[in-house]
Amino acid sequence: MKFGNFSNLAGNYAATRPGYSLDFLVSVFPKDVSSQVTFADVGAGTGIFSRQIRDYGVKTIFAVEPNLEIRNQGIRHSENNNIIWIDGSAENTNLKNASVDILSMASSFHWANTVQALKEFSRVVKPGGKFIALWNPRKISKSGLEHEVNLILKELLPEYVRKSSGYSPFCEKLSETLSRSNFFTDVQYSENESRRTISSNDYIKLWQSVNDIQVALGELKFLKFIEKVRNLINGEATVTVSNVTRSWVATLKD
Repeated sequence: MKFGNFSNLAGNYAATRPGYSLDFLVSVFPKDVSSQVTFADVGAGTGIFSRQIRDYGVKTIFAVEPNLEIRNQGIRHSENNNIIWIDGSAENTNLKNASVDILSMASSFHWANTVQALKEFSRVVKPGGKFIALWNPRKISKSGLEHEVNLILKELLPEYVRKSSGYSPFCEKLSETLSRSNFFTDVQYSENESRRTISSNDYIKLWQSVNDIQVALGELKFLKFIEKVRNLINGEATVTVSNVTRSWVATLKD
């Protein structure tokens, strides 16, 4: 397995990844005009955010995803719902010039070439349009299951800095990165917490859908990590997971 390659993780990814808090969307467009918006979700994965945008009321959605296995999972989970799937990437979306009002990357912008992607987005977003980058990291408190899992990761990967976490150095510098770009301006940041209760088996599958941890640990250490997580759960049927949706919204420069 390589960093950023989710081909073997598609099933667990589609089955267990949480949705995003959409509270921030009221600052992007009013719901009463959402049906008039053309939306592109780039690096759409299995379509989690694309389907949420559809349910929010947006009628025209392009889901752009380069990985065939992941894209097929998205198509399978998004039948008959007006989501148009496209084989493309952040650097080459295969979308037409000035064709979308809003373009997003949900939990995927860190994998892109930042400059090339922003240049591509500026090409396909309409004048005055928006770019949204968002992540949905776990909320790690000072106690509880998530805190203990994080301690296990620090024990097994003491020097590792996660690339794909919503609390990565990439995210912490994102407001500055977007503001200093030649393409977008007026960056607005927000965060909103959400909670859900899932089965313990799904919690294990959730970790088995995480690419960077598996690559960094290697196969044997990752199995050890999963065993330690199972021991933490200690036979409980369900676990409660908290996530924080972190979103950055930027406006295309004139």
